[in-house]
Amino acid sequence: MVRPGRLGLRIDMQHPTTADLPDVLRYHLRNDLPDADLITIARAASGATMADIKGLVQRARQTARANGRDLAVSDLMTALRDQRPPVPQALRARVAVACAAKAVTAQITGYARPDRISLTVAREVTAQVVLTPLPDARTRADIQREMITLLAGRAAEEVIVGSVSGRSGGDAASDLARATRLAIAAELSFGHGTGLIWCSADAEPATLFARHRGLRDRTARRLDAAYARACDLVRTHHTLIAVLASDLLVDGIVESEALRDVMEVAAPESDGGGGGGGGDDTAGFWPRM
Repeated sequence: MVRPGRLGLRIDMQHPTTADLPDVLRYHLRNDLPDADLITIARAASGATMADIKGLVQRARQTARANGRDLAVSDLMTALRDQRPPVPQALRARVAVACAAKAVTAQITGYARPDRISLTVAREVTAQVVLTPLPDARTRADIQREMITLLAGRAAEEVIVGSVSGRSGGDAASDLARATRLAIAAELSFGHGTGLIWCSADAEPATLFARHRGLRDRTARRLDAAYARACDLVRTHHTLIAVLASDLLVDGIVESEALRDVMEVAAPESDGGGGGGGGDDTAGFWPRM
């Protein structure tokens, strides 16, 4: 149904951004609370869907009617607190910093173009980093660029926040798992290991470590080197990461044009691969707007 040549138009329905939420609230409030500061409520409701906002206003109205009075801003805030537990600002900041660091590192190393970063705060806080990878030859430097980017969020937590959470790890789709599998593939199937024999890297890491002598140690060394480089890049571009994280905390989303503008002003240089050589020039990788 969606392969090329059939349905050519694709529309992604994203959650409304924090900047959009005041208008969504006003639509559902109609003539109620005409002088209310909806921006404050919108920030508290960051990550809410259109349906969430509709339900929020309905519950607030029910509370006001039950108490025999007009709708108040406090009714909206109470309904919001009942709908979701409060997410500490420190946790929001931690996730925003990790998200921004991944986008910055992808650009600086030349691994990918950041197209959008977003922060969703519902029952928990989650982030999304949308990247368009640069085509590469899967050289040692190319693989290291990707590993550095995958580990950048964890590096930012250590360098900027001062402690590391387990958010970069977790299931098989996590950044840490992907970086580990990439390091294993470099050894076994990309021809960058100790020998030239191709081996499948599709099995579970524990199985591969048991099957191939020394693979665990070689994988760990690759990961350690990529992580050290990620920490170095976070230290160097600390200010840029902080700017993007702040924008993300306020607006909930930073789109491609804003990302491009910040990157070009604050970090025009290209890192060229993080210690692996190659020196790819990514200056022309941003699409013309």
